[in-house]
Amino acid sequence: MRKPFIALLATCLVLAGCSTLSFASNESAAPGTPTGIMMRYTTSQPASRTPKEQASIIQPSPTPAIVTPELVTTLSPITIPTSPFPTPLPEVNQLCSPLEFVDLKDLPRVVSDGYRPPPKGSDERHQGIDFVYFHWKGQGLIEGTIVRSVLPGIVAISEKDSFPFGNVEVIETPRERLPEVLRQEFEIDEGYSLYVLYAHMQKESPLVALGEEVQSCEPIGTVGKTGNTQAAHLHFETRIGPAGLNLVGFSLYVDTATEQEKKNYRFWSVSGAYATFDPLRLLLFEFPASK
Repeated sequence: MRKPFIALLATCLVLAGCSTLSFASNESAAPGTPTGIMMRYTTSQPASRTPKEQASIIQPSPTPAIVTPELVTTLSPITIPTSPFPTPLPEVNQLCSPLEFVDLKDLPRVVSDGYRPPPKGSDERHQGIDFVYFHWKGQGLIEGTIVRSVLPGIVAISEKDSFPFGNVEVIETPRERLPEVLRQEFEIDEGYSLYVLYAHMQKESPLVALGEEVQSCEPIGTVGKTGNTQAAHLHFETRIGPAGLNLVGFSLYVDTATEQEKKNYRFWSVSGAYATFDPLRLLLFEFPASK
């Protein structure tokens, strides 16, 4: 009598557990809900593209691809400069680590979330990489660590309290300021630039304003947890797109965002005009030895 009872009890427990797991899975995947939107930036997504597919997304087209007719007619936030930038910077012969206390070669060791590009036109995560550490070579927590510009350039976006990026900075390095070896490696055509995004910085960040010139290794902010995150980290993106990006307002997914802020965000993230590639390809790039 006891054995049938135990078997029945075990069956009930298994069924109950399966029902609970199924419910949790369905709830977490619900599209269009606040939970579903937040999970774009807080949970893992499917595996990344194949190497061939990943390579294809950094091929800039002569005419930037816009996702929808609506965006084609309403998005006009950029201006293309008609003359070179006024102060030529010396040719780049080395990159700078974005984190003050972490050498370039050590950056893969502090990546907490890697590059997993979404399908074209989607804003699913993860279009960049996240850097985080708790104790790095005696330097303590990453929160408050100085964030430095990887390359010289000009500030294309400088925003506070945006969503999901919080306090965020984008720096443009025009093609003519890049050495030929980098132009070839990343197939940067005439009229295009290399862009780097730094997000979730502390409240006193950014330290440089829209349109301002920055040098390689110049401090631009400090690591924080502004925007849609609960843990201090540096979200870092690299993109190739038309030169001359200059956006005022940069936010989405919140009721307080204006229509222009939403348009600017979509233009950067999902229009296809600014294509992502794995940031580690740039950060770990080795320049040929000088003769």
